[in-house]
Amino acid sequence: MATLNIQVGRNGINKIVADTATIADINEAGELLRASSVATRLLHESVWEHFHGEPPAATEPRVWLPSYQDCLQDKPHEHKILVGNGPRNPYQDPPQWFIDSLKKAFPDDYMWENAAEDLPGGEGEAAVMLFQNKAPRKDHWLDHWGFVEDVLVSEPYGASLDTLTVLAPFLENVGWTFDIVGRSAHYPSATIRIEIRPKRAS
Repeated sequence: MATLNIQVGRNGINKIVADTATIADINEAGELLRASSVATRLLHESVWEHFHGEPPAATEPRVWLPSYQDCLQDKPHEHKILVGNGPRNPYQDPPQWFIDSLKKAFPDDYMWENAAEDLPGGEGEAAVMLFQNKAPRKDHWLDHWGFVEDVLVSEPYGASLDTLTVLAPFLENVGWTFDIVGRSAHYPSATIRIEIRPKRAS
């Protein structure tokens, strides 16, 4: 049976060591890491914040996992788990490009009426609500989303060709472009990250 030993210090989690004896234990250790990834990240950040007052940058731990070569299971290799910084709540300081491009694409939408007076977050809050109403919802591509600095990110568990076929025209309409990367914050190794930003003026 595999177990995880989590070493915690003033700087958060220093190391996670898997106690294994067999290949089956290594497989189980990998599942334990996946199952506890959110909890260990919260532990790491809460300890850091207690001693330092601000959340740390995302860490990229290294773990030993079984790998496959020529369709055969090979000996375990060390892998880096690529972890992205978690997005902030979309209602918290949405970037100006996000607001401006939605106002340009949907100038007559009722969400803009009296937004500055009626909504606590003003036009930023209106823009987020409008985006949620207008963005295509195919295959739940908009999941675990928010902003990392000035980039809109969504971290779904996957995206099909049908999803991207529906998403691309919407982004074209509002003047945005996107990239898909493997470094995510929500359930790393199980989700992808869609990064959306405005197109550069040509």
